[in-house]
Amino acid sequence: MRRTRTVAPLVAGLLLGLVSCRGGGRPSGKARELTVSVSFELTSLDPHLHNRLASYSVLQHSYEALVAADREMTMRPALAVRWENPDAHTWVFHLRREAVFHDGTPLTARDVEATFQRLLADPNLGASGYVVNIDRVKALDDHVFELHTKTPMAVLLNKLRFVLIAKADALKGNLAGSLVGTGPYALESFEPGTRVSFRRNDAYWGEKPAASRVTLLLGRTPGKALEDARSGRADVVQTGPRLVGENAVPGYRTVRQSGIFVKSLGFDLTPLHGETDERRKSPFRDVRVRRAASLAIDRRALLKDLGLAGAPATQIVPSFIFGFNPDLPQLGFDPVKARALLAEAGHPDGIDVTLHARRLLAETAAKVGALLTAVGIRTTVVVLPDAEYFDLVTSRKAQFFLSRYGCPTGDASDLLDNFVHSSDQVGRWGSSNSGQYSNPQLDALIEESLSVLDMGRRGPLLQRIMAIVMDDLGWVPLYIDDEVYLVREGVLFPPRNDNYVLAQDMGFETK
Repeated sequence: MRRTRTVAPLVAGLLLGLVSCRGGGRPSGKARELTVSVSFELTSLDPHLHNRLASYSVLQHSYEALVAADREMTMRPALAVRWENPDAHTWVFHLRREAVFHDGTPLTARDVEATFQRLLADPNLGASGYVVNIDRVKALDDHVFELHTKTPMAVLLNKLRFVLIAKADALKGNLAGSLVGTGPYALESFEPGTRVSFRRNDAYWGEKPAASRVTLLLGRTPGKALEDARSGRADVVQTGPRLVGENAVPGYRTVRQSGIFVKSLGFDLTPLHGETDERRKSPFRDVRVRRAASLAIDRRALLKDLGLAGAPATQIVPSFIFGFNPDLPQLGFDPVKARALLAEAGHPDGIDVTLHARRLLAETAAKVGALLTAVGIRTTVVVLPDAEYFDLVTSRKAQFFLSRYGCPTGDASDLLDNFVHSSDQVGRWGSSNSGQYSNPQLDALIEESLSVLDMGRRGPLLQRIMAIVMDDLGWVPLYIDDEVYLVREGVLFPPRNDNYVLAQDMGFETK
């Protein structure tokens, strides 16, 4: 079964208040448990440490934000029941009085203030990119929280869904191995990189999830994922489309959802500043070499060879993301021109490079490496577990890397603010710009776009930014493949447009 992609409209302008979502619980009935097999890995329970799919997909079982997005990426109240804008820079949030942490402590505005203060104070936290343009925050009383932005923001709420609220007292300690939130599930056990288990939070303020206990099996390769279904070990299995197609599993149905994550090649473009370190003399600092790498890839053939359902990527965002530029050309395949560009850049005999890749993209890396080698970019592929890969890339010890990224806000600013803008710890820009790409013209336009509230003006501005991004090719997008799941008969699994896998969305058929 394939779902078509729809993305909710942006939360634009200055919002008037919203009514809260109705709580209530499902009838408890017989206790049911779920086991979910996923490809991503997780090594820390800190809700702010990393800006990654794994962190949000796992930790949103227990942590919540002021606002949330439903399966269609429509914004709705969460820990804030309503909000108002006294002026263009001020947001006042009224907190849900019935929300309590898993240890029974009531949520207060001081917890919210402490969470934001942590992100504002520490630019090394991955989630700090979501407080970009926030000037100051303050708890007005136990249940009212005030936030001021430096300039008006059209997409503030979309960003705030990723600011997960922790207890003020807990923020003084180490959050990596503990988890006390307000969400529908409480932590039961955690084995870093392997599994995490949750039990239902029966004191949850909202609708109670159907499963009384949930176990997530982490870092499952396509082969292991398939075995999780064949053995009956898992109820929902995130797996590879080719394996599903070739190996139907009795008792399971296939559920497919359009992907939001763009697989891409990234480069270390750190400015030299007079450095003599040979590693820093990366050939990819020459845009001609980056264009040669792009022209070496036949994206449709790559998808076919990998056996993936999906589409070639033409920009750093999929076509359904606000800010996609429909007037830009497709990324071409021209190995002859790729070799000519290498020669023009001073490499007539080609270059030797090492491509680092996440374990979940090992097969893609091998095939991309072969295509690059064919045009003279002789590529050695090194595949690493997520923890080692991200340590290497974020410390800028990798010249050339393969990963994926997405816009779960539904707006291109998610990538532009965090991945494309030059790194600026003071302003919180470029918090995930591991390659240190920098273009002052783009920086100015990205900052301008953040404060444009008129969607009729903001859309064309984002598209102009996208044109510059694709001309510079600081990232080389490859493809967007579908997310495919095997789901046990009797289990309800409506996939999400943001591709997160959340057990609170799941349920069981009733007879």
